[in-house]
Amino acid sequence: MKLVPNIYGRKTSNAEIHVFELLKSINFLDSSIINDFSIALHSLNLGMHIRKRWAEGDFIVLSEKGILLLEIKGGRVAYKNGIWEFTNKENKVTKKIEGPGAQANSAFHSLNKNYLIESFKDELKGIPMGFGVVFESIDRVVGDNVSDLPELPDIITAYKKDCLNTKSFKSFINRLYSHYQKKVNAEKKLLSEDLMRRIIARLRPEFDKVPGIGYQINDLETQLYSFSEEQYAIYDSIIDNERIMIEGGAGSGKTFLAMAAARREADLDKKILFITRSPFLASHLNASSNLSNITIIDFNSLKELNTPDLFDVLIVDEGQDLCQMSALDILDKYLKNGIDKGSWRWFGDPNHQVSPSFLIEQDAMDYLKSVRNSIHKLNENIRNTPVIVKTLELYTKANIGKAKPKGIGGSYKFEIVDSLEDKYSLLFNYLKDWLSNENSVKRTDICVLAPNKNDLKDIEEYLNTKHIRTETISTKTMKAPRDSIKLSTVEEFKGLDCPIVCVWGLNNVEQKEPLNKYIYKAFSRANHTLLFIGTKQESDLMKQLYK
Repeated sequence: MKLVPNIYGRKTSNAEIHVFELLKSINFLDSSIINDFSIALHSLNLGMHIRKRWAEGDFIVLSEKGILLLEIKGGRVAYKNGIWEFTNKENKVTKKIEGPGAQANSAFHSLNKNYLIESFKDELKGIPMGFGVVFESIDRVVGDNVSDLPELPDIITAYKKDCLNTKSFKSFINRLYSHYQKKVNAEKKLLSEDLMRRIIARLRPEFDKVPGIGYQINDLETQLYSFSEEQYAIYDSIIDNERIMIEGGAGSGKTFLAMAAARREADLDKKILFITRSPFLASHLNASSNLSNITIIDFNSLKELNTPDLFDVLIVDEGQDLCQMSALDILDKYLKNGIDKGSWRWFGDPNHQVSPSFLIEQDAMDYLKSVRNSIHKLNENIRNTPVIVKTLELYTKANIGKAKPKGIGGSYKFEIVDSLEDKYSLLFNYLKDWLSNENSVKRTDICVLAPNKNDLKDIEEYLNTKHIRTETISTKTMKAPRDSIKLSTVEEFKGLDCPIVCVWGLNNVEQKEPLNKYIYKAFSRANHTLLFIGTKQESDLMKQLYK
């Protein structure tokens, strides 16, 4: 016999586990049929009950002979002064006025009235149906020479002797079927396999409904904004080292860790300079709360910084883009005791071959390593779902760490179009679906990345005609974003991320930079869902990367 589910839960009683194994071994094969299709539904919850708010059928047995509901009782059983007492293996006593027979009776009639007759009344006419009670580990509740209890007649009750093995338990099941066959008072009728399948689909339907993308994104964001164990370990080591380098691939949480480190040292009344190449990332971070004692600025704006005092701590984010001796010479002037002996934290991407937007000078990298006290590596990817991590590694061959996010969802969609018109239409259809009530995605959860600003302008104009609100990122909008879909070039969005990212093709096919580098920058920005819309020519180019 097939059991559904085919495993039992951690809290399943020993008595139910025993009956589970007995039913599993029973074969109702009869010469009158070719195939034996019998099934037992374990722990079937009954939301509609005659008297109770909620009830449960321990086992619902369906075979060609009919339908049975079994109530299973294990451990010690006592009946005193009109009260039933059940003692489990942990010596916990449960007292009930309603006995096992009454429980089985009410559960069966609720099952029959609310679920079976409602859908299969005519087809079930003449089919034996009823209930039974199984005391798996005790002998008869009253002595052999005493009549059985009115609510527990021997004909529908099994005891320890009936549960010794498969043969004895099958005899009890057949005894039940025979008893209810007489109750039907009609010519013997078999329950067909087709009807059994439809009843099972009614009682325990199989389905695969995934929560909407909006729900999935909210669940993912909860994970993104909490430290992993790996981050905690590095966070604790930062304060103990004057000069530390932290390397991690895209999605490893470098910026999140860098900001946490900045706040921690600012709380110690230290003056912090937080530097990045990207003015957009700097603006985004400046919109954060709790920035007392922290100056966040992009590298090119340093010349506008007017401060008479040197900084106690330098924090460099996206450090691979500031790995030139000329850049280090400038930063050296703002830090107490300079790069050689001052306090600094450098966060960079070890995938140097695909991550930098500015040329890395090996002399600068060697210099930093020669004066640092410690180096740590972030090996986990906390930003991207497993699907996106796998896609990135497929195209770029870069190691961006083991995906940490758990839960449902995440996808990579690769769409090939024949014309620009199809490209716009496809983007619109995806946006319309994501923003529907069913998915409940916020506009701010979506970003469209294009190779250049001309493409951005065309996308913005098209979406405006479709009444979809957009906003091209700028240093101003990053500080106070509107409720709009973000538009950006791939380069300007570096260091930022978004739950859903749509990549608008490649850089006019003739790449001005290595293709794997462009894909790394674009694809790694997506937390949850990544959509690439390209032409056949662009698709062929990308396929060459994973040959």
